[in-house]
Amino acid sequence: MDEPDDILAAQYALGVLGMARNVTLAARAEADPAFAAKIAYFEGIFHALHQEPEPVERPDAIWDRIERAIDDQEKSPDTRTVRPEAMGWEPYAPLITRKIVHLDAVAGVHTAFYRLEPGAEVISHTHLLIEECLVVEGEIEADGVVVRAGEVHLAPPGSRHILRSPKGATVYLRGDLEIQL
Repeated sequence: MDEPDDILAAQYALGVLGMARNVTLAARAEADPAFAAKIAYFEGIFHALHQEPEPVERPDAIWDRIERAIDDQEKSPDTRTVRPEAMGWEPYAPLITRKIVHLDAVAGVHTAFYRLEPGAEVISHTHLLIEECLVVEGEIEADGVVVRAGEVHLAPPGSRHILRSPKGATVYLRGDLEIQL
């Protein structure tokens, strides 16, 4: 079965064919202007791919973080150090963003920083696993109990609760991957 002309022209332009096939296709291109045009078209495309990219200024802060991560891995190959400052906040719920620092999908558990803006609320929910919530800054209310920076709120499996943050807070939470409504 013959290959379509576009494929042959592209392969010729890339230089991936053997010597005998190249000689045959070069002769065909001399005799067939339409085929020669196809080769020229692909040579133009592939030439653009081989252009040297414009140099990009490397921000020192990014390179420092990369080097530090490599250093950390070499010093302690069996453990992992997570540096949250290198991670972005992602939307979670209205007035709540998070940085997931560890995710175990098999066990259904995650560890994350949650940032609750003033007025944020997590509706009534329950858990399949224990939820451990350390308030890093600010304060939250767990079913009306105020939990301040440095304090821990624990919600055992099956317990139901509502979390609010009237003033705003950052918490470090380990628990279910998904809450149960």
